[in-house]
Amino acid sequence: MCPTVTEMSEPRNHHYLPQFYLRPWCGDDGRVASYHLVNGKVMCGRKSTKSIGSERDLYACRRDGPMPRQWVETEYMTREVDTPAAEVRDKILNGEIENITHRERKTWARFMSSLFARRPDVIGPHRDAMMEIIAGVILQNPPKSQPDITEEEVFAALRRAPTGAMQDMSLTAMIYSIENSEVYDCILRGAWGRAEVAGSRLQFMTGDTPVFRVVVQENGNIVYLMSISPEVVFFCSRGSDMIIDGMTGSRAVDLVIMYNKGVVRNSRKFVVGRDCSLKCFVETYFSCGN
Repeated sequence: MCPTVTEMSEPRNHHYLPQFYLRPWCGDDGRVASYHLVNGKVMCGRKSTKSIGSERDLYACRRDGPMPRQWVETEYMTREVDTPAAEVRDKILNGEIENITHRERKTWARFMSSLFARRPDVIGPHRDAMMEIIAGVILQNPPKSQPDITEEEVFAALRRAPTGAMQDMSLTAMIYSIENSEVYDCILRGAWGRAEVAGSRLQFMTGDTPVFRVVVQENGNIVYLMSISPEVVFFCSRGSDMIIDGMTGSRAVDLVIMYNKGVVRNSRKFVVGRDCSLKCFVETYFSCGN
């Protein structure tokens, strides 16, 4: 089937790591340093924010569905998640956490939650989770033509559904997950903090899985961390404000090493830095998580 004029004008390069988020790592050439594995070896090259952290039609709905094919990308990811989050990110970068409104907290919570749920490797499990929900509804309210339908028969029927229907199902589950996740609740209600290493040679890295959580062994409290530039890392805790004070007061080198180890180990395909000076560091930890 040939694309329509409307489809040809729609955005099809869908970013699971938004360009606005990556831009602070850009050099004078407008590109970031991308570390990635090639035949088991870490390679580093310069890439544009447009060409990294994206897949073609990642959030596209089926052609014959009830919703516009690119509505998840244009109306949800861009309008509801990324565009407002860019403004909140700028306020955090500028040290204006105290001026963040409740609405902006919700915006930032939605954005950080999305970074867990919108990755290509997670969308498939969203589909499976949605299939379980639909199967549960069907089993509780079986069709009149098959009052004794079994769980195996329900799942078999769902798996026979058209591929496009499965994609729509996984997108619905993805949005539900973003709006109802543990990280969303933590960012919305927790204590916020930031640490800065400006003016030093240290740099925070990022990657295709930029948000990770740390469980404090002493009390079980959870801290979520995410770098928002090479100089600034954001963190949030549902526990005592003392955790935030402790993070803020940490030695810069300890905080950078701790965060960079976590983000490199968590990354699936690539790690991003300001330059290629950390290749040895990435080689040490990248293989641990891949």
